[in-house]
Amino acid sequence: MKLERFLNGGVNRGMLMATAGVAVGSGADGPATVENAKDPNVVEENYLHNDLEKKLVLIAPSSTPIDTITREIGNSRKTTSIETGGWEIAVRDIEDTVDGAVSASNAGITGVIAVDKPALWQPGDTMCISTASGLLYYYVDSKNGANLNVTRIGVKATDANKFPAIADESAIIRMSKAMPELAAQTIPVYQTPASRTNYCQIHMAQVEESVIHALHMKEVPYDYATIKEQTIFDLKWRMEMSNLWGKKDSFINAAGDRIYTSDGLWNQIDNQVTLTSATMGTPEWISLTKDIFDGNNGAERRIAIVGADLMAYWANVPSIQKQLEAQNVEVVLGVKFNRVITNFGELLVKCASNTFVGEHKKKGIIIDPSYIRKDVYEALSTTPLDLDATGQRRVKAERLLENYCLYVENQPVHSKVVLSV
Repeated sequence: MKLERFLNGGVNRGMLMATAGVAVGSGADGPATVENAKDPNVVEENYLHNDLEKKLVLIAPSSTPIDTITREIGNSRKTTSIETGGWEIAVRDIEDTVDGAVSASNAGITGVIAVDKPALWQPGDTMCISTASGLLYYYVDSKNGANLNVTRIGVKATDANKFPAIADESAIIRMSKAMPELAAQTIPVYQTPASRTNYCQIHMAQVEESVIHALHMKEVPYDYATIKEQTIFDLKWRMEMSNLWGKKDSFINAAGDRIYTSDGLWNQIDNQVTLTSATMGTPEWISLTKDIFDGNNGAERRIAIVGADLMAYWANVPSIQKQLEAQNVEVVLGVKFNRVITNFGELLVKCASNTFVGEHKKKGIIIDPSYIRKDVYEALSTTPLDLDATGQRRVKAERLLENYCLYVENQPVHSKVVLSV
């Protein structure tokens, strides 16, 4: 239901708002009971069923949008392997380009056209080619490597301009086959599945407070719960950085232990749009949004998470300025976004200044969250460490751990954006 509400742009659940984006608990009269602990209105950690996942979402949700979204959307699965991923079968492309200029000929309506993607073509296919004089239509008679022997469609052998010149890199659209009356078979098509994998990474943090610190009188209410809250936020922030910028690897560290690290979203997304204009105007914006939405099967509503420099660059576009000034804000999947309507689809824009830092300030990612999967090897958990009783340290201690990775499905619906000025 959460995913459906995202795609439809419908009403989303309310968010808990607190100073500096940190969740604050509410009080209750009477003794602590099991029923009180199960009260969903109590924001403090539910210590009976330890819903740490929910608590992690509530702590500064908009500061770590990828972590918040992937927990809220529920598109996760349990994996029993450190290396996880999936198999994908690509869809055969319908676009190609001419490889080398074709000279004009009035000798007849047949000729040869070389193409950049010969594997796309079979005898019997039809195509249209964009040229300076308009669209030209051809039928593929046979194929010799990258050279297609074609017959021009829609002209007569007596026409003056039988086989016009075609410029190099002219765009070709592959259309359906045209088969003869007695044809009973055609060449079958087989797409080889390809696998991609990612490594699950162990994310860990530890909370500690010494016995003496707990007993000591303090000027401010700084106790174990506060320390834990800070530790959880730091863990979430560091996981967000790995979710975005992490690099997949497996290696032996200096202590001789095997370490696995995960690819973040940036290193899994293939599509990249590079912006090189000195300033962003309406034509550049239209071209960018066309590249994002056109030619793939993603949702009409997608999420854009961008750095501050890229956000400032986008804000030069008058249509974006107006929508930002109108405070067109919506909370989706626990994160506050600015809604920007484009000619091709809707973008939910989040400027992530605390994770798009350094050179990343000029970058952004556009994602369709329904195709971001979370593979979990070990679920998020807390484990008390009785270090005082075992004589190691006089502290109250707890370990937080989650072992997972993010996996990008349906790569064409996601994009990277880089500002190169």
